[in-house]
Amino acid sequence: MSLDVLPAAFSPTASETASFCMRKWGFYKAGYKPRVIQYPQICAFVGTGFAAGAAYINRGVQRGESPASNLATAVSIAQAEASLEAQQFIDAGATIAPKDEKTWDAMPHLIELAVTLFVKKYPHEGTIVEVEKSYPNFGYARMDILYTRRADNRLVVNDYKVKVKLQPQWVNKEIERYNRSHQLYEYMAMTGAAAYEITLIILAPEPKIKVISYEVDREFAMLWSHDTQMQWNRMAEMKHMTLAQLPGSLVHEDKWGPCPYSDACLRGRLDTADLALDYIKVERRTHDNAD
Repeated sequence: MSLDVLPAAFSPTASETASFCMRKWGFYKAGYKPRVIQYPQICAFVGTGFAAGAAYINRGVQRGESPASNLATAVSIAQAEASLEAQQFIDAGATIAPKDEKTWDAMPHLIELAVTLFVKKYPHEGTIVEVEKSYPNFGYARMDILYTRRADNRLVVNDYKVKVKLQPQWVNKEIERYNRSHQLYEYMAMTGAAAYEITLIILAPEPKIKVISYEVDREFAMLWSHDTQMQWNRMAEMKHMTLAQLPGSLVHEDKWGPCPYSDACLRGRLDTADLALDYIKVERRTHDNAD
C-alpha cells in the first residue's frame, strides 16, 4: 500500500496517543510513568520480554534453525529483557500495587509460557525477510516480523499481541478491533507489505495462539492517509511544546479507564516538582516515538 510519507512521520504508538490527547503524548515522550506499577504495566513488561524471545526464535529460523532448538535460550533472553525494563522502574522509585503483586511475581512464568506457546505453535510458514526492523522515517517504529507467506507468496507484516488474560467471550472483539486500526495501515505503509496479520497469544484462562489476517479496505485507506498526514502535521507543529503548552483532551478517560495522567491535568500539576510526587521518569531504551 503506497503512502506519500511526510518528513514528519511518527510511530503508531505516538500517533494513536496524540490522537487521543496531545498532552498525553507529551507525558509519554518525556518518559513519565505512574509511580505505582499496576496490572497494565506488568502486562507491558511481559509483552516486552516476549518480543525479545520471539525475535531470537525468528532470527534462528532465518538461519535455518528450528524454533524448538532455541527455546531455552529464547526464554532466558525474554525473562532478562522484561526484568531489565522492570528494574528501570524500580530504580526510578516505582512501587508495586499490592493488588498486583501476584502478577508481578508471576512474570517469569508468564513469559516462559508465552515463548513456549509461540515455539510449539510456531505461526510463520514462509521466508522471513526482516525481524524487529526499525523504521526511522516512521518515528523509529519497530515491527515484529516481515515475511513472505508460503500459502500465497504475499509479503506479510505480522504483529504480536500478548494477552496475559483474555476471557473467551472477548476474543472476537479483541480480533475485530485491529480490523481498521491505525497500526495496520501504518505498518503496511512503512513496510510495503501486501497483508497484515496479528499473532494473538493468550496466556489465561486457556493458553492459546491464533493468527488472524486482515485485508486492506482501499476506500478507508484513502481517508486514513488524509487524516494521518493531517495528524502528523499537527504533531510536528507541537512536538517542542511543554506539557503546559500542549492542548489536553476534554475527555480524561477511554474505554480502558482513566488516563494515567488525568490527576496531573485535572489538578493543574504540570511542573516538574509536582509531577515528581506521582510519577517517575524512565528513559526509553529504544528509539520509540522519536519526538
